[in-house]
Amino acid sequence: MALYDFCIDDRIGSAFTKERGAVVDFVKPLRRLGLPVKVKSLRFADFAFTGNGPSGLCRVGIERKTVNEVLGSVGDDARLVSWQLPGMLKAYDFRFLVVEGIIKIDHARGTLQTGYGKDYGYTKDRHNYTAYKRFLLTLMLKGGFFVEPTSGFIETSRYLQALHGWFTRKAWDAHSAAYRVYENRPDSAILDERTFKRQMFAQLPGVLWKRSKLASEKFPSFAHAVVTNPDPDDFPFERWRKALGVKIGTMTIQGVKDVMYKLEQKSLRGNKT
Repeated sequence: MALYDFCIDDRIGSAFTKERGAVVDFVKPLRRLGLPVKVKSLRFADFAFTGNGPSGLCRVGIERKTVNEVLGSVGDDARLVSWQLPGMLKAYDFRFLVVEGIIKIDHARGTLQTGYGKDYGYTKDRHNYTAYKRFLLTLMLKGGFFVEPTSGFIETSRYLQALHGWFTRKAWDAHSAAYRVYENRPDSAILDERTFKRQMFAQLPGVLWKRSKLASEKFPSFAHAVVTNPDPDDFPFERWRKALGVKIGTMTIQGVKDVMYKLEQKSLRGNKT
């Protein structure tokens, strides 16, 4: 098996699966979407591939279920929770559960319904909207699964394409969309001096997490970036321009200047008392 091959379990691969009166085949559609599909036997998960993780290569497993199948799994003896999901926890670094089906809620009764307004399930618990959502939340928050609802086969295929591309097209650290907030890292990283310095730079307006790496590399310490003269005209514009890779007159550097000047003024007042 080549690196990054997208493996489909032979139970749903070359052997077509009949579902809701329709023939479902993921092999041809996923190949048309550009995925390097291989059909093989997977002990756990319907789909699996190797991707780029935070510490090198990682294994990604995806289980696909319909809403009805998930509703039938609410219980300790169900195969999904007693066999499939525990097996995926051991076999894969990242685990995804794709749940196919459009759902609605009957606000008067609180029941879970199909897109056509028909109740799901056969018992009160199994078609109760709250119970269904609590079950999925437990899988996410305590089971370590990413749960992705899709409207059906076509959206599932597109989601699998997006998922495979996210893990294989870039290195883990090259994904930067979340840096505007803060990247989820192990607690040990907080104790690292360089990471601590980046966190301080990231608090500045217009710098944030992505540009904080540039500032952290440019200035030996956070103290070197602080205005050392109470005169605001002495702000080191050129050093910040090079650090952030922007023009001197931008609002980004002006915002940094204002914050730094306020920090310096507080520091001077503190020294006088």
